[in-house]
Amino acid sequence: MDVGSIIKRLEAGGHKLTPKRRAIVEILLAEGRHLSAKEILQALQGKFPRVSFDTVYRNLHLLEEMKLICALEMQDGGCRYQINLRDDHHHHWVCLGCGQTLEVPECPLPVLKKAAGAVKFKIISHRFEVYGYCEGCQ
Repeated sequence: MDVGSIIKRLEAGGHKLTPKRRAIVEILLAEGRHLSAKEILQALQGKFPRVSFDTVYRNLHLLEEMKLICALEMQDGGCRYQINLRDDHHHHWVCLGCGQTLEVPECPLPVLKKAAGAVKFKIISHRFEVYGYCEGCQ
């Protein structure tokens, strides 16, 4: 995904690409990894010194709602954000040492659906992250 395709999707959804929103998208595209709202705020402050966390969170919420970015919930309760490069959902292995994230190659939902059926549990949605240590941090 690039800035142009994000602009088109925002416009199709009735939203403008404001200068701050564009800068957030450009930061996420340039980094190519999951960033915290604090990291995004710090990167924005070079161009927009008075930008607030509220502005960052409001824009992240909109971008996530439109499925332009994906949020990764961390074990400490925080979130990290990345441009959604895929049309489908995906899951992650998350290193507790360095914060590196790797995509899990397959969704475990089919196995979980079978187990849920056995206990008559109806799955509506899911998120799946596995926490541990990458090879470099072990």
